Amino acid sequence: QECAAAAQAAMPPAAWSAADTRGPEGDPQEGDDPEDRRLTPREADRILGKLLLLRQACCHPQVGSLGIRALSSHAPMSMDEILDMLIAKTKIEAEDSQRLLFFALNGLGAVLLLQDELALAVGAYREMLAGAEERDRMGVRTDPLQRLHTLHNLAEVLSRPGGVPGVPPTLRDSALPEQAAKISREFLQVPQGRMLQALGEQRERTQKVGDALKRLSRGEQDWWLGALQALRGEGEEELVSSLKAFLTENVTAGVGTDGSNASSLVHRFRDLHGLGFSIQNELQQMEDGRRKVLGEVQRLQGVCVKPSPGMVFEASHCSRCRPEFAEHGETVCDFCRLDDAMMQYEARLFSLRTTALVRGHQVSADAAALGMDGG
Repeated sequence: QECAAAAQAAMPPAAWSAADTRGPEGDPQEGDDPEDRRLTPREADRILGKLLLLRQACCHPQVGSLGIRALSSHAPMSMDEILDMLIAKTKIEAEDSQRLLFFALNGLGAVLLLQDELALAVGAYREMLAGAEERDRMGVRTDPLQRLHTLHNLAEVLSRPGGVPGVPPTLRDSALPEQAAKISREFLQVPQGRMLQALGEQRERTQKVGDALKRLSRGEQDWWLGALQALRGEGEEELVSSLKAFLTENVTAGVGTDGSNASSLVHRFRDLHGLGFSIQNELQQMEDGRRKVLGEVQRLQGVCVKPSPGMVFEASHCSRCRPEFAEHGETVCDFCRLDDAMMQYEARLFSLRTTALVRGHQVSADAAALGMDGG
């Protein structure tokens, strides 16, 4: 009502009160003076809606349904904060648009190279670099990977024997490889820092485990052998039956129709001697899995310092890391192979549950660790 009153006061009285003849739907009929006629309800709603948004924006940019929303809180922002947010939003939009432009220029340069149009390709790459420098001065950041792509390709084209016909050299041509190498080093600093941090944590935890194992004597590690030895004798069969019943009850949710399950020791011992052998075998396999994982981690620590081209290719074309390459082959990188070893060790260490899908078959512990079903 307040907005309508303000609008009525600002508009000519004739627009609201002048009589005219209207059709049955309230629309003006032919012959009405456009400057001296009464507004229809539809026109009035349309005008008043715009005036309401204008009035709300004049009160504060955050007022109204179309007002600016704060990103971090619902508290009203000052005009300086609103201005900073608008500038940041516009800057992001400019960077996105620039990224599409440079993507097109790099793509055009690549197509021209394939067509052996070297002079035109150099022109496309130089246009991209000139635009990047100009917009950097305006505060619009250029994607470093796009700049690296352009610098590398341009340096490679200009370094051909005899140069590029029709393309005069410039003073900055000799600096292109160093600029590309600098961007590459800066880009790799972040993952290298994360790798060093993870390496420090891994060494610290490995040291803690080693120290804990050193504090344990051999007898303390094999305490369960003494316990099994003390339980042998009279009542052994009853104890074995009780253990089998307990294990069966605790793996009911994971067994098949015939009760076979690799996560249970039920089907792998008949007496305490067999139970001791099964436990010893499981502990040994867990230790073997741990050593395998630690050995692979140490190997990767060495090769990652200066990875070979083959390792880089596998990491960039791995069918597991990058699903888009799954249809082009079954290349698996060293990191996914390490992940497989860690998953097997973790499955054996914490949880080893799988179900035989074929009646009468059991799943081995190794197959269970690999996630294979019996059949």
